[in-house]
Amino acid sequence: MLLVIPAMALHHGKCTFFVKGETGTEETYFQYSDQPDKLCKLWRRENAKTIHITDLDVLFGGKNESNLEQILSLSKAVDIPIQLLTEFKSVDECINVLNSGIYRVILFDLAYRNPDAVKELMWQFTPSRIAFLVNCLDGKIRFWNSEFVISDIDYVNYLKDLGATRIIVRDEAHFDSLEGIDVELLKRIR
Repeated sequence: MLLVIPAMALHHGKCTFFVKGETGTEETYFQYSDQPDKLCKLWRRENAKTIHITDLDVLFGGKNESNLEQILSLSKAVDIPIQLLTEFKSVDECINVLNSGIYRVILFDLAYRNPDAVKELMWQFTPSRIAFLVNCLDGKIRFWNSEFVISDIDYVNYLKDLGATRIIVRDEAHFDSLEGIDVELLKRIR
């Protein structure tokens, strides 16, 4: 099943992008850039089933607390699940975030670095609350802060063997390009 999920990226507490390519959305961007809570509430009114939030500050090398307080506040402001993509350094960080009100965490290289602990996390919280990011480029997975490289097919199979049921595929070549999705990529790694 394919689920379209509205997404925002937070950088220094502001929405850095969320609407791209549609004439007239620039005003919306400026209107909501400093008010991610209003954006979440708008998506709720538009019947979003989940909201995806990326903490860019952490992915750019900052600390996990940089936007976390604001993200936790957002999770309390709307009555729909929020899934969080950040660089989780440990399973304990995931547990703290999940126990604080975030519905789903999205893991990247932690699944590869500590598979036994991730299996335990899925057992404790169920696989539906633990998702995995597959960040693809030219048939390989790109880990942001690592030199390790694995093929996209091998990584998806690894995640499935681990027990993953929610896998988010991000094609670096098409991300934010308005070129649509790479159907062949999805067919290949399914």
